[in-house]
Amino acid sequence: MSLQRLSVLTKNGDSAYAGTVMFNSDLIQGAKEHNGTGTSFFYRRTDEDRTPDKYTVSDSVGTISAIYAAASGTYAIVTFRDDINDSTSDTTNKVIDLDDIVKGIELPSDTTQSLLWIKKGTRKTVKVLVDKFLKALTDLSTSGTTTTYE
Repeated sequence: MSLQRLSVLTKNGDSAYAGTVMFNSDLIQGAKEHNGTGTSFFYRRTDEDRTPDKYTVSDSVGTISAIYAAASGTYAIVTFRDDINDSTSDTTNKVIDLDDIVKGIELPSDTTQSLLWIKKGTRKTVKVLVDKFLKALTDLSTSGTTTTYE
């Protein structure tokens, strides 16, 4: 497993979801070239997801396939916000298994914070607000170390 930030063009054909999204390589299925330079794939939200979303990204198939070989880090200490709707709420440090991260997006108002969807069992995901930017989480999953830049 590895986490990778990709540039989403559409989700299920809708460009309203365009932007940078962090994906878990274990949940990507059927990646194939799209329009010569981009990639399309199906993405499951849980292990038992029967209706995966179809994403189109501007990243190449080579970029997608490279995330499978890059896996390294497995756990991280992450600062969780107690209220996902309040970026200034109290915090709690928790150890998370990076394999459990389903998806992540940067908080639009503060790129040092991210919204993550984390697996809880095989059928459920939980959305959390954390004080960690996506680049740091992807670096942890691929190299075992983190960065201090976006």
